Amino acid sequence: MIRKLVICFFLLFTASITIAQDKLEKSNQERNVILAGTLFTLIGATLLYYAYRNKQRNNDNLRIKQEEINRQNNGLSALINEKENLLVEKDDLVKRQQNLIAEKEWLLKEVQHRVKNNLQIVMSLLYTQAAYLQNTDAIEALKNSQNRVQAISIIHQKLYSKTNVATIVMTDYVSDLVRHLCACYDCNHRKIRLKEVVEPLNLDISQAVPMGLILNEAITNAIKYAFGTDGGQISIEAHMLGEDNVKLSIADNGKGLPDNFDLAETSSLGMEMMKGLSRQLGGNFEISKDQGVIVTVLFKIESQLKMV
Repeated sequence: MIRKLVICFFLLFTASITIAQDKLEKSNQERNVILAGTLFTLIGATLLYYAYRNKQRNNDNLRIKQEEINRQNNGLSALINEKENLLVEKDDLVKRQQNLIAEKEWLLKEVQHRVKNNLQIVMSLLYTQAAYLQNTDAIEALKNSQNRVQAISIIHQKLYSKTNVATIVMTDYVSDLVRHLCACYDCNHRKIRLKEVVEPLNLDISQAVPMGLILNEAITNAIKYAFGTDGGQISIEAHMLGEDNVKLSIADNGKGLPDNFDLAETSSLGMEMMKGLSRQLGGNFEISKDQGVIVTVLFKIESQLKMV
């Protein structure tokens, strides 16, 4: 009986221990589940926190970049506005400059026109004075003076009638001067032909005037003294030598120079004028004979001379 009780007690004790172990294992499992859940929760919260912080950091970077873009856009807009203002100011300056240039050209043309008119008045006075003279030499001297004034007047007429009021196109000027002298001395009746071979050169007025006077003197002398009743030919040539030198020559096929002619000893007004005007051009004056007389002037262009 006692043995049975002992066996029953042992069995109950063993069962209690087993139940206690089961509860302990179950408690450990629940604890492990809770720990695992807590760990996963912490990991998820940490990941969410870092994701939030990363998103916030990205948002901050985007905001900074957007602010920088806005600043650059504002700066670009300011530059564009400044550029537009500068363009407007430039247009105004260009218009004012064009107006000043137009006004300057108009004033220069007006000056040339008045100079031409004054020269015409001088020529009229010379013509009127000649009408009251009886002395042939005096009349001839006044006529020569008229032609000299006319040579200058043609230059101012050319400057007045063209857009560029600073330079003279030599081809046009020489043609006008030759026509005037031919009409003045009746070259057709004298059977005198004039040939022009002039390059289309531009000359500043400061050099065009002395060159025109040299042409007037040389052509006039050839018309008056070079030919007999059979007439002849006068050739006027102007060529560039290099980039800035001009060779001007007036040649005739007439009687030629006297055997005892010496340029240094000659004291005629025409020769003295041509020598003085050549010095004014800064050039060299020569006169020679070769089946007639050749007047040559070599000079350097002061301002830039170009082909038209």
